[in-house]
Amino acid sequence: MPTLRQRASSASAETRDLWSAITATVGPANSQLYTADLLPPLPYRGPVSAAVLNTANEKTPGGQWEGAVFAPEEALARRSNLVQSLTTSIDGADASRVHYPLPEKGGLFSPRVTVIRGGPEQNYALWDERAWRSVAVISVAPVRRPKLDESNTAYSFPQERELQREKMRTVLRMAAYQGITDICLSPFGSGCPVEEVCQIWKELLQGHGSEFEGWFRNVLFAVTNGKGEQNWEVFMRYFG
Repeated sequence: MPTLRQRASSASAETRDLWSAITATVGPANSQLYTADLLPPLPYRGPVSAAVLNTANEKTPGGQWEGAVFAPEEALARRSNLVQSLTTSIDGADASRVHYPLPEKGGLFSPRVTVIRGGPEQNYALWDERAWRSVAVISVAPVRRPKLDESNTAYSFPQERELQREKMRTVLRMAAYQGITDICLSPFGSGCPVEEVCQIWKELLQGHGSEFEGWFRNVLFAVTNGKGEQNWEVFMRYFG
C-alpha cells in the first residue's frame, strides 16, 4: 500500500495534469500582484465576497507542493490549481518570474482557485466535477522563524513584530480592496509566536479606530495544533 508521502506526490502530479481541464470547466486561473504602498484606502468592491489566506512561500509558488511537505500552502496546492493561478497573470501570461519572489509587503490575489480533490484523510480522492469548489485566495508570505525572547512567546526584535504586523495588514487591505467581507485567516507564520500573532489580528480587526473596524462580516481562523503546540487554545482565548 502506498505511503502518505507517496500518495501526496502522486496527487500533486495528477493535479498538475488536470490544470487544463479545470480551466476548461470553470474558467481561467490567474493572480494579480499587489504591494501595500499601491493599495488605495477605499475598496473598489470586486465580484467575490469571500477569500482564504494562503501562508505563502515567498520564493516558490506552492512551496514544496510536489514533494512530501504537508504545510498549509502545499496542502492547498496539492488539492487545487493554486500554483497555476499563482504563476499566471491576469492577461493569461506566464508570470512566475514577475510574481516571485513576493514583495516583502505585498502578495497575490487569485480570484478563482478551484479545489478538486480531498485531503490526505480521504487519500486525495478526486471529486466529481459537480463537487468542485472555487474560492478566492490571498497569498502573502509571513515573517519566517523570527528571533524569539527567552520565553519563546514573544519577538526579540520589535522590527520583526512590526514587519509581521505590516504583512498581516497587507492581507486585510488586499481583502478590503477586493470587497471581501468574509475571510478565513490562520496563525500565519513558521515559528512566529502565536500569542503575539493573535494580538496583532485582534488589533487590526477589532482595535478602536482600526481601518478595518466593522469591515469584515465573518472571520474564521483555520487553526490546528502541531506536536507540542497550543495554537487552538490561544486562538480560542482571543476569539472564542
